[in-house]
Amino acid sequence: MSQNNRPPARKRKRRPQQPDNDNDNEGGPLNVEFCDAPSMSTEEFASLEGIASLETVENPLGLESYISTQQHDLTTLENFVEFDTALNLNKTSEIAPDNLSSSTASTSRFLTARCDIPAAPPDQHFEEVSSETPSVEHEVSFQSSVTTIQKNNQIDSTALHHPEEEFLVVPMSDCVLTGHTDHANHILESFPPLIVATEDDVSLTDCIPEPPWMCSDSEEEAPDETPTVDFQILLADENPVFEETVEDESPAHHHDQPLFPGSAITIKESFISILSLVQSEHMSGKGLGRLLSLISLHMPQPNNFFKSEHLFYEMLDQNDEPVHVFYFCSVCYRSCSSDKDLCSVCTDDTRTVQYFISFPLVPQLKRICERSNFVHDINYKNRRGKQNQHNHEDIYDGNLYKQAEEKFVPGATNLTLMWNTDGLQVYKSSSFSLWAWYFVINELPPEKRFLSENLILGGIWGSTTKPHPNIFLQPIFKDVKLIEEGINVTFYGDEFQSKVHTSVLCGTADAPATAMFLNLKHPSGFYSCPVCECVGLNSDATGKVTVFPYHENCPLRTMEKYENQVKFAVDNKVIINTDSQNRPECCGVKGPTLLSYMVPEMFSSSAVDTMHCVYLGVMRQLLHLFCDRDHRDEPYSIYSKIKILNSKLKSIRVPHFVERIPQLIDKLVYWKASELRTFLFYLCLCVLNGVLDAKYFDHLMLFVQGVALLNSSSVSDFDLVRARLLLDKFVKDFQSLFGLRNMSHNVHKCLHLPLVVENLAPLHLVNCFKYEDMNGRIARLAHGSRHAGLQIYSNLSMVTQLPLLIHSMKSGPAKEYCVKLSNKWMRLKLSEKISNSVYSVGCHSPIMDNTSYVKEDLAKNGFLLESNDVTVTLFHRLLKNKLLYVSSSYKRGQRISSFVQYHKHSVVKYGNLDVFVKVTCKCLLSCSCQKKFLAIVKPYETAVAFENECVTVNHIMKCKPSGEDNDVIDISEIETIMYLIHINEESYIAKPLNDFEME
Repeated sequence: MSQNNRPPARKRKRRPQQPDNDNDNEGGPLNVEFCDAPSMSTEEFASLEGIASLETVENPLGLESYISTQQHDLTTLENFVEFDTALNLNKTSEIAPDNLSSSTASTSRFLTARCDIPAAPPDQHFEEVSSETPSVEHEVSFQSSVTTIQKNNQIDSTALHHPEEEFLVVPMSDCVLTGHTDHANHILESFPPLIVATEDDVSLTDCIPEPPWMCSDSEEEAPDETPTVDFQILLADENPVFEETVEDESPAHHHDQPLFPGSAITIKESFISILSLVQSEHMSGKGLGRLLSLISLHMPQPNNFFKSEHLFYEMLDQNDEPVHVFYFCSVCYRSCSSDKDLCSVCTDDTRTVQYFISFPLVPQLKRICERSNFVHDINYKNRRGKQNQHNHEDIYDGNLYKQAEEKFVPGATNLTLMWNTDGLQVYKSSSFSLWAWYFVINELPPEKRFLSENLILGGIWGSTTKPHPNIFLQPIFKDVKLIEEGINVTFYGDEFQSKVHTSVLCGTADAPATAMFLNLKHPSGFYSCPVCECVGLNSDATGKVTVFPYHENCPLRTMEKYENQVKFAVDNKVIINTDSQNRPECCGVKGPTLLSYMVPEMFSSSAVDTMHCVYLGVMRQLLHLFCDRDHRDEPYSIYSKIKILNSKLKSIRVPHFVERIPQLIDKLVYWKASELRTFLFYLCLCVLNGVLDAKYFDHLMLFVQGVALLNSSSVSDFDLVRARLLLDKFVKDFQSLFGLRNMSHNVHKCLHLPLVVENLAPLHLVNCFKYEDMNGRIARLAHGSRHAGLQIYSNLSMVTQLPLLIHSMKSGPAKEYCVKLSNKWMRLKLSEKISNSVYSVGCHSPIMDNTSYVKEDLAKNGFLLESNDVTVTLFHRLLKNKLLYVSSSYKRGQRISSFVQYHKHSVVKYGNLDVFVKVTCKCLLSCSCQKKFLAIVKPYETAVAFENECVTVNHIMKCKPSGEDNDVIDISEIETIMYLIHINEESYIAKPLNDFEME
């Protein structure tokens, strides 16, 4: 680029001094908001227990003011901190307006308070304040003393208690809270239901600085004191640079310019193509840099190619919303100003500075809502074609969604979210892990619901320890309340703004994560079931392992009972007093959780995840019981027959849509959840038939059919009843067949699977498979040895924006290349488009001697008349709705995708695809003749494969050739691919339970 044509120089933004960091972050610039808070003394902290969310929320529980006013008798600060962070970091207390008017008393609101308040100097004194209206008695009692607030930015942390004068605490930001208790009615009926017992009006913004955990905006626009940090620069340099002017080396501001004179692709097309390759091959940042250098060597001069990685990343539309980074002490959870600011209060030598990141929900939701196809997509629930109007087929058919619909705001757009979280290991040589909190929009179609561009990221916790739920959820909780109240969105093509109300409906996670964020006992403890109040058993007979014996009709958890359980947990300090943890009064509840404010029905809306409970849980447990050497002397063991099982597994050839081919039993420890799912539904009965003892085989049939009914694409009420009976018998008989010692937490939760479908949706729509896939993609965005969470956010645009960038490209070779890289099914050689989502694959060939029967079959079925002057060609592969059908005459494949379900004359039939046929006319002039794409199918007859007096497995059938003539059908009459399991002399076909899980 010439000197005269260079763009004006740009200035780097002023950034604060930050600790030295590794120069290994990859990605574009990032706006980061570092939040810190003043610390407090040990004495003040010991008297101020609680954490402030500074948010007034609707009370879903109706809890009374249960938090005790008594001081904690804790021997050490460490024990206190353990209790405080686990129970009191998000304590809630209700103003109980016993003497207020009925209209005010009916307004049940909660107040959460946080103690990150500056400490008072040692020489500072306070004057007591009292209520001037003692006739109106209200009390909000906190776990510690009642805190009074003065105008001078200080806090009296002394325990104050006046029998004749009750104080009300007002931990509320962003508002001016006024005075006396005789104005309580007026205040409660307006925005803050909170009162300070002082003689003068008090502005809390004058008394308490903005807590770092919940950065909020005041009503008046204040100057932005938080620096906007270019995170790429922050990680690249050890020493900060202020107001440095640098040259912009960008080759062109117009990305539609050719890459070089005479180039066939533009700068933008080159960028998207390279980005697609990086994502497809999971390249690191260093790998990208080397690739750019290599491409640059091949470029003619002059060119507009990217001169550096930084310029490459500038092509991405970086997120302009701030990212809130919260540093805290790993021991006491006090906030820190940076990653080098060790807590000055803790004396533990092992303390470190950890962090988590919060991403604003409002801008993410707006960005999704303003896309061109969003309005059409969220109308999916109204236009979907159900197989049966009365069946459960998606989340809209569940009880909880129907209840939520009754509370939808009329005339507005109402959305619901599903949450998920799980830990992902980033480094193999470190215990450091990331916990990402996701939301997905339930109103989107299932095939779009879990796409990366539609994912909403609430936060990322990066630490060597598991997240503290009530700390991690605080900023997320605040944002959830904002989107519940409604945000203004301008939909694509609209001139005016529309109101969008969004609420959290449900969630799914594995058992440890569910217990953590519901603040329940770990799954290995008593009362650890998140659905019911089953106690559990631990004794010498169970090998000192907590098990869950079968109990009929265990009482379910409810939010009404949860109220009293939380009260008991707080009053009895169950975190510290281990003797109280297993008391029936708390039923495993360790304390309050912010999740109960985000989700109205916390227990019934938390799905039992089949990925971890059923596949990685019960199915793998059964295989270990059957095949492990440790159980070789048990009556159910088939350890001596493992070679037979392995030979059967080797003979199975699965369809192309099954990503993982089943491994041998010897490698059971390496089986993935998807392999266990395939084995459970389609292979286990065929493989174990004749190997497993009859009573254990019949017991396994209960499990297979019970879960299969609930995992189907359409679940009727009758299916729910059948599945409940089958799984109830499965769990009940499990104890007598395998012993009390093996009655695991996962086996017990199988009893609750029908309830998940009844309340939410079929099991395949509420499990963690799609989230685990996203976890893997996000983990690969961290390449450096430090600041993994910030690296991920810096590179997150590559995941979220790439599909949209590809969609925006003009048709041409570059777009075709990108589409093939991002869609594995598009990497096939598509010969001809037959109709929407239907393509012929590979070369077409004429009829040869060995395929001369084709014309006979066509003639017998009326598709080829003697008077027709047509051309007939053959092809062997068909791509239909992203499923690859491969005819049996195609000899190069190692898998079998030729067995299909089809219909002819409205009759459902099964058969083996022989070949695909294309029939075209030979008209010389333009004509109205249409091409015909046909399939020749060899019919098979089927019979029930597995049944007994208790159960019939419906989706697996024995099959053999019917002996009938071949059927010739239009390819539109092919419905789906079937599994073919050929073992010894028996052949079975199995129908996929749903389309969603067909990989």
